[in-house]
Amino acid sequence: MKKKRGMMIGAIVLVVVLLFMTFRTTLFDPLGFRVKQALNISSSTSSDDEPIVFIHGFDGSNWTFFTTTVRYSATNFATRSLTLLVRENGDIEASGVYDKGMKRPMIRVNFENPRSIIPNNATWFSKAMDMLKNDYGIEKVDIVAHSYGGLTFVNFLQKYNYQSDSYPKVDKFTAIGTPFNGSAVSSDGLTPYDLTATGPKKRVSLFSRNDEA
Repeated sequence: MKKKRGMMIGAIVLVVVLLFMTFRTTLFDPLGFRVKQALNISSSTSSDDEPIVFIHGFDGSNWTFFTTTVRYSATNFATRSLTLLVRENGDIEASGVYDKGMKRPMIRVNFENPRSIIPNNATWFSKAMDMLKNDYGIEKVDIVAHSYGGLTFVNFLQKYNYQSDSYPKVDKFTAIGTPFNGSAVSSDGLTPYDLTATGPKKRVSLFSRNDEA
């Protein structure tokens, strides 16, 4: 009897904790957001709550930013929202929930072929951005890109008129470990791209254009 009572108390405590986390954080988004909508519970938003779009690097996947989005959700900094899987033929599979009432919706853009060349990635990313603007009505985004994903985004900026009405405007761009000046490394571990007090020993054309800008 006491054992059953203890199990029931434990189950009740677990349910209470889960409900608390659902409503006090965004850990279970988008489920939590759906529940709050059903119960007509409003979420506080501000002008800084524009969506954050994540781009994985070479050979990346949906797991690349998984811990990041969970951490942001658990601390109530942002809301897990959409995942867009861009197929090699340009088709997009969208999953998740997006609503303008969400707090900093986090949107992950994944590529079916994560090892493709940068121009292909840029083309696929342009289709994702087009969907965000025209299907979801998103006007402005922040971009967070890891490694190769940063080069994908820069190529998107160079290849497409991102100021056109076809894409959301980009407010902030954060690159994590992106090799803007190349990544060639010889067998002895040396590279002509090592940094000096005045910059890289050797600059590729992309780095030079960025520097001039």
